[in-house]
Amino acid sequence: MINGNNQGVTLLLDSQTHLPVRKSYRVRDPETRERDEEAEVYANYHLVQGIQVPYDITRLHDGEMLRQRFIERVSYNNNLRDSLFAASVTYTTGERTKHK
Repeated sequence: MINGNNQGVTLLLDSQTHLPVRKSYRVRDPETRERDEEAEVYANYHLVQGIQVPYDITRLHDGEMLRQRFIERVSYNNNLRDSLFAASVTYTTGERTKHK
């Protein structure tokens, strides 16, 4: 898939389940100017409250593993209070900070 800015992403889907198994895209390294591939691999799907969720997610950079996440538990629609998502400003806009 490519957007209007010519930025593309490649999605690989499982032919049986139609779930994503890999997402990848290319970025240009600002220092070397070479194109690098960033990717995520999704596995171990579980049905949670009607949603298929990958419990294993692997992040790759140019084919080398950067990190893996193994999810143990997922839940949706937990009736969280709106105040948990309220941002509060901790500075005065336009005020300059003094450097030591």
